[in-house]
Amino acid sequence: MKRLIVFWALFLIIMASPASIFAHKVSVFTYVEGDVVYAECFFSDGTPVKNAIVDVFDSAGRRLLSGKTDKNGIFSFKVPKKDDLRIVLNASMGHRAEMVIQAKELPELLKPKPQGRPVPAVDIDQIRQVVEEAVAREVRPLMRAIAQQQARRVSVTEVVGGIGYIVGLMGIWMYLRSRKGRK
Repeated sequence: MKRLIVFWALFLIIMASPASIFAHKVSVFTYVEGDVVYAECFFSDGTPVKNAIVDVFDSAGRRLLSGKTDKNGIFSFKVPKKDDLRIVLNASMGHRAEMVIQAKELPELLKPKPQGRPVPAVDIDQIRQVVEEAVAREVRPLMRAIAQQQARRVSVTEVVGGIGYIVGLMGIWMYLRSRKGRK
């Protein structure tokens, strides 16, 4: 009887483990508004990752800056240079996620405006930038929802691992049962 209790206790512990590990998977969703990059960091259940360290690297792997997420799981920074930026989230207990923003998604770094008389001319690039920012602002909630949905997806590896746990536990149970029959 004691072995049966131990078996079921182990079974419940092992079966609960993948769910708790999966519940703490982290994701990063990034977007650019003007010359500011925003990184929204969240667990697979949608909970924000608070006070987690976020590092920003350039395409050569040099760390450009580092900071922490706020209470809403958001870390923002001004674009340091026009280059591919790799945003790395280091959350508690070794949880890690990355996101790369391509240089083409970043705005040209702002140049100082010349002193003198203001010219009321309209620049087609400014209009294009305003339209792109407006579209990005409207599409952002959809992109965030897609990122959260992808974070919740169960992989084939997790399914096969779960089946392996069950088969292994059944093997142990059958072995213990056969030993009990010999005595």
